[in-house]
Amino acid sequence: MGAGGPTQVDAGGLSLDELAARLGARLDCPDGAPRHRRVSAVRPLDTATPRDLAAAFEARHRAEARTTAAGVVLVGPAPVALPEGTPRLVCDDPRLAFGRALRALHGPAHPQPPARPTWPQR
Repeated sequence: MGAGGPTQVDAGGLSLDELAARLGARLDCPDGAPRHRRVSAVRPLDTATPRDLAAAFEARHRAEARTTAAGVVLVGPAPVALPEGTPRLVCDDPRLAFGRALRALHGPAHPQPPARPTWPQR
């Protein structure tokens, strides 16, 4: 892990436990929900698949949260209705956790430039 924190994961994604640790969240996994599930992307609630994390920490997303197919849903401390068996990542600061999830699963928004110029030197 570099000085800037965790880096983007490989194509295999992160397990729910790994993701919870990176986000500083508590994993709430209903009985029978697969804790070993791996998540590889962040997607909106309405297009998320079982391999995706979606967020439902704003009131405007509550209706979509009830029917999402997301593999895990990031929520704040307020109760959110999700489909039966859907794991949730509960955190006090869901906006911060959402930013961490984006970075962990998709890499930094602005990759660092190379340390040295890549053009030919004279």
